[in-house]
Amino acid sequence: MSEETQKRQRDESLKQMEAFWHLPLPPAFRTLYTRLPEPFLAPCEFYPLRLIVQGSGRLFGGLPQFLPFGRLVGEGGFYGFYVTPQTEQGALPVVYWDEDEMYLRPIASSFEAFIRHCLLVGRYEVETSWEDAGGDWHEDEEIRNILRLLNLPLQLLEDPLPRNDTELHERIVRFDPQNATSLCHLGCMSRSRGNYEHALDFYYRASEAVPWMGDCAYLVADIYREKNQPERSEE
Repeated sequence: MSEETQKRQRDESLKQMEAFWHLPLPPAFRTLYTRLPEPFLAPCEFYPLRLIVQGSGRLFGGLPQFLPFGRLVGEGGFYGFYVTPQTEQGALPVVYWDEDEMYLRPIASSFEAFIRHCLLVGRYEVETSWEDAGGDWHEDEEIRNILRLLNLPLQLLEDPLPRNDTELHERIVRFDPQNATSLCHLGCMSRSRGNYEHALDFYYRASEAVPWMGDCAYLVADIYREKNQPERSEE
């Protein structure tokens, strides 16, 4: 089968996917699958188009607004788009559904941010593991191809790795300011240092970015309870 024929088939599958999900795909998602039939960027193992069209990862009776497109490598959970009336006409946020804990966690505010997230988190986790084992790990050429396809700088592969989880979340917030999970992490770090006002800033930003995430409201209320302001904790 010629490369042109394969490309036409992938284009047709992307159209079927849009019809199945009833929404337009993000341009970066379409570009990725047009050129790579089974992309892989740790920690996400993307599904082949044919499986997405068949509804792989969608559980009977599950969240209808969750549209899975891949799995977390080595874990029992799915990555996918989270579609609400507020997002269906704009950038589609990416979330992670933990199949074991039955918990939905925001990952990135857009698919483009998700690619950067995978690149940074994948390097952080993999390279740290190799360094601990005394080995040396080099980026796969497929990662470089993905960066070229999406017009992302190859410098992303050469930037120094975060030294710890807090630096990791700080780096994520730089390229994805609405990343609620990272904002909550930074809020917890500020709170642990006694900077409650700064912690509340992070929690409120996270709550505005992802209104459905209950963790944000709980963290805000917990600070007011600790500060003996019960009336504020119930707002």
